[in-house]
Amino acid sequence: AMGLHPKIEFFDMPENLRDRYQYFTEAKIEKLRKSGYQNDFYSLEEGIKDYVQNYLMKGFAHY
Repeated sequence: AMGLHPKIEFFDMPENLRDRYQYFTEAKIEKLRKSGYQNDFYSLEEGIKDYVQNYLMKGFAHY
């Protein structure tokens, strides 16, 4: 998203969090569509690119 080579470091999930971590999340959007929302959604990659380029790199606060 920043035009740089990614530096990704993976690490094991801490033992004390393994049984509390949600490994998979998927939104059900049927009700949203039925209410009239017709816009497309970002893919994960598109969302990251938008967030980095339009917020982080422009100095907006992030939480």
